[in-house]
Amino acid sequence: MIGAIAFGTLTINLLVAGVFDLILPEVLGDPSKGVLFFPMYSYAILRSKVGGAVTTTARIRIGGNANHDDVMPLFTVPAGAQIGGIAMPPLVVPPFVPPNLRAGPISIEVERGAVGPTELTGEIMIVGVKVSG
Repeated sequence: MIGAIAFGTLTINLLVAGVFDLILPEVLGDPSKGVLFFPMYSYAILRSKVGGAVTTTARIRIGGNANHDDVMPLFTVPAGAQIGGIAMPPLVVPPFVPPNLRAGPISIEVERGAVGPTELTGEIMIVGVKVSG
């Protein structure tokens, strides 16, 4: 396969640190061939906020390795972000090694949870091209 558009989207709790699968490993096709993911862009959208002002901002990162840093670098969700407001987190500057979806998922890590609100959720979306061969 030359390439296909692929994306992952996930709504997460921005108050709690943790790691979540964003794009699951590829299981179809020839297992001897890699399935690489080349990110094109990503979005972060604040979906809900209840309670006080954000005093400590949430930090997230997305990647296909243990550090979650090879797809999207560390990104701070702005303290003053509005519900439904769209931010465009930066991607890793090329050249980079695209994650192999046969080796494992592309995961999102809430590296630091926000402090202040009683509820704070955000939707993270990453779009790219899958190439198998």
